[in-house]
Amino acid sequence: MNDNSPWINTPEDKLRSLIADEAKTLPMLNQMESTIRQMKAKQAFRLALLNQLLEQEYDKYSGN
Repeated sequence: MNDNSPWINTPEDKLRSLIADEAKTLPMLNQMESTIRQMKAKQAFRLALLNQLLEQEYDKYSGN
């Protein structure tokens, strides 16, 4: 087998590769969590605005 093989052959290399992959996972999950938090905040804001518009229209037509 030549030394330029793309395969991970030794148990040590396999462990190092798995550890490196696991180390990358937490920052990705943290970023996803942050994105979801931002999306939830945006949705709550939009719902509040939609409710305000609905109430304004209701008040306008109900005479309040």
